[in-house]
Amino acid sequence: MFSLIYQCETGHSICIACRDPNMCPTCEGLITATRNHSLESLRTLLSYPCLYRSGGCQKVLHYDRYQKHVALCEYKTRSCIFCPEDDVWRGPLKELKQHLLQSHMQYILELGRPYFLYSNYLPTTGNKVTLFFIHQGYLFYFYVICDAANVVYLYIQQIGKKDESTRYIYKITFGNEHESHKHRTIHYTMECLDDTRTIADGLRMGHYCAIPQRALLNYTNITCMLNEKRNEEINLLT
Repeated sequence: MFSLIYQCETGHSICIACRDPNMCPTCEGLITATRNHSLESLRTLLSYPCLYRSGGCQKVLHYDRYQKHVALCEYKTRSCIFCPEDDVWRGPLKELKQHLLQSHMQYILELGRPYFLYSNYLPTTGNKVTLFFIHQGYLFYFYVICDAANVVYLYIQQIGKKDESTRYIYKITFGNEHESHKHRTIHYTMECLDDTRTIADGLRMGHYCAIPQRALLNYTNITCMLNEKRNEEINLLT
């Protein structure tokens, strides 16, 4: 419903997403380069049921709000990023959270648990480590990425509605547990990325904290605080 609409030689209309490839499905005539601008304008006046209606979403949205809703709909089919590629679990967000808790507890980020550098959670060059946690019913992914230049990037992404993800910012602190070096700290504060964005988007937009891998030699652990805009702070990593 959002694609360009073309006409065949006899005037039948078909959107570019459905053309196969240049034959009209009604009369089998050739599809021309002529657009049906009248029909394209008419569709902007209508409302449409959500794409994920069969999954349980009952919303009917006007044209100008439809695509934004579909991108963030809680009934949208999501894939589990922890499953093997040949057996990926897929389902709505509510069931994804249940799946993670049942099948991937080894990747959960426990509140109040120390996150030590140079453990098996620190990625090797060119790779990434992903953990998850659930706070107040919302699902978050915590990414640690080491690029080819040996720079370590960390950021948090909320899986769900964009208007909810903007309520949270996170603060990451690199610290040293040894008494003689406890004054060595670095703090990063950043807004959570919403799940309409990819990892590449997050890096391009600057929604991350970054530190050279060699600089991590001065630190032994990370503390991450999730800060709601009502100034409520939660210890995630200590």
